[in-house]
Amino acid sequence: MRAEINPLYNWMHAEIGACLKREEQVDKEALIARAMTDGVSHAEAEDVYEEAMEDWIEVYSLVGRINSGELDEP
Repeated sequence: MRAEINPLYNWMHAEIGACLKREEQVDKEALIARAMTDGVSHAEAEDVYEEAMEDWIEVYSLVGRINSGELDEP
């Protein structure tokens, strides 16, 4: 997971998490567009989105492995 956290990452990670919690599809382009309204370039917003989504995928993978008994709880 990301060692150095920035406000854009925090926001993007929280928005993705909120969608997942509500079991809604994450709208990548809408999140990128919202980030761009704050002066972030499309490329930077897309990079941060990808990083935040990768972190959520890693978390869900670990939870799945714990729930299946493949891993012990930390």
